[in-house]
Amino acid sequence: MSATTTMPAAAPPPSCVDVGSHPEAVDPAREERLARLLRAWWMDERPAWTAQDWWDAPVRPEVRGLLWLPAGPLLAAAVVAVPRGVSCPDPHVADSPPGARSPGHTPGWPCACQVVLAAAWEACAAWCAAGATVSLVDAVGPEPVTFDAPLSGQVIDPAREELALALRVTPGSMDNRIGAARALVAHPALLHLVEAGAISSWAARLVVLELGDLTPEQSTEVVADVCERISRRLTSGRRAWNSAEVARAARMARRRICPDGDQGARERAFSRRRVQVFPDRNGMASLVADLDEVSAHRIHRRLSAIANGLADPTDARTKDQMRADVLVDLLLGASGGTAGAEHSSDEPQPSCAPSSGADVERGAGRCPGAEREARGESLRGAEPGDPSPADEDRNPVADLGAARGTPRPEVQVIVSLETLLGLTDDPAAIPGVGPVPADVARTLAADGRWNAWVTDASGAVVATGSRGYVPGAALARLVRAREPYCRMPGCRQAAIRCDLDHTVPYPRGATTAANLGPLCRRHHVLKTHLGWELSPAPAPLPAGTRAGGWAQARVPDDAGAEPPAGADRAPGWRWRTPAGFTIRDHPEHPLE
Repeated sequence: MSATTTMPAAAPPPSCVDVGSHPEAVDPAREERLARLLRAWWMDERPAWTAQDWWDAPVRPEVRGLLWLPAGPLLAAAVVAVPRGVSCPDPHVADSPPGARSPGHTPGWPCACQVVLAAAWEACAAWCAAGATVSLVDAVGPEPVTFDAPLSGQVIDPAREELALALRVTPGSMDNRIGAARALVAHPALLHLVEAGAISSWAARLVVLELGDLTPEQSTEVVADVCERISRRLTSGRRAWNSAEVARAARMARRRICPDGDQGARERAFSRRRVQVFPDRNGMASLVADLDEVSAHRIHRRLSAIANGLADPTDARTKDQMRADVLVDLLLGASGGTAGAEHSSDEPQPSCAPSSGADVERGAGRCPGAEREARGESLRGAEPGDPSPADEDRNPVADLGAARGTPRPEVQVIVSLETLLGLTDDPAAIPGVGPVPADVARTLAADGRWNAWVTDASGAVVATGSRGYVPGAALARLVRAREPYCRMPGCRQAAIRCDLDHTVPYPRGATTAANLGPLCRRHHVLKTHLGWELSPAPAPLPAGTRAGGWAQARVPDDAGAEPPAGADRAPGWRWRTPAGFTIRDHPEHPLE
């Protein structure tokens, strides 16, 4: 099956769609026919906007019928006919524990019917967006139209203003829309994914933005690689990518296929680095620095590490406020940013900048956190997952005039040995940043400290364990190396800023790499208190595995079966949402 598979010419009648709703009214022949239809939906005819596990969710028959329809006029007509509102017609009483919130009848707790309806409307919106894009290109032409106006020079795309009036947007906005529409229509495979609801129009736009400065042949190759990966993902039985993950796949494909073009684009972008000030209200302003992504993240982590050292129970400042104050102190060598409402004007303010070179030698002006750290005392107030000065290397020559002892944050670089040795130029990855070019990875590797992550032949990090509740530093590094981001589907919070959660709660579940995974604080709370369930599950077989594989294991007569033996190639997990959906996932190789 491919992501662009469409519905067969004759759609199953509603009676064929309501599988399992009337178990007492079927005969063996009808059951076999329904089983064949359901097997066809799972294997070959499932629309691209649906997920394989949606069939198991508790939805009412008219909503289940939508799962057969591809994005298009049939789905639009069907979804309009389904009643919707803040309360679901189906009681869903059996889906919630006694005394718990009833899905579909409590604001903020949708049922599976409401979630599927929202996804169906979104698929219709993507289909409409694809149609609107094609219509816009039909109106303005696939290439810019130039008109030589007498005595007035050239006019490009004279239809722009007329369309702007009709669509009620500014001419400048319409000019941007025309350019984006032409770029998307130039790649029919990508447009077809939008039309099928496999990705949103915004995700397609992010892919197109990665094609700047490439030749038409290179652009076609990059788009083909991204579309093939999206289609393979949809047929693997795992969740579909969100827009940020689609953009990351496009960025990785560009750097792998067109390393020379990417290098030129990076050099041109780097030449535009600058620092700007934008005035704001109430005596404030925004200081914006356009830097390379690695330096920007390193600066932010350094500010976080110093702010952790300044943490004090009597300090009412938030972590964001402390980072801003540290930035001012480092650059100006004064406490100009710390004289806010939290401190009285006559109270001495903490500063991380020394007043003179002699002060540096004596240690004067050192950050309070650095002083406590030098005495071997623990640091208080650090948020879970934030870089801690106690775990960082010491930088004897601090940047920007900061005092001796300022912590130096660790930057994790995931790179293959061949790339590190210069044998290949495959891109590397930085958790929290994404793919980076090979030369940047080699530079960071040469400038940092090393931690070995031993992997098996499949690329999975080998697990180590701990007997206590809190994992040791080595185990924490292993888990975060294996899973660079939060486990919640679609969340891109870097693992270094996440809690390490026990999938099976401690002490019933051990503190081992197999039972630990990163969850950001918000999603940790959802799992613990708000009805999201996380459990271990074997990982599926690689995409393309057919005979005896996971894709063929989920048939109507074996809907609850686990993958066959040998499928657990890496630690996997299974989410169950409050609405009743099941979502399976497992770590990906960080360089894929």
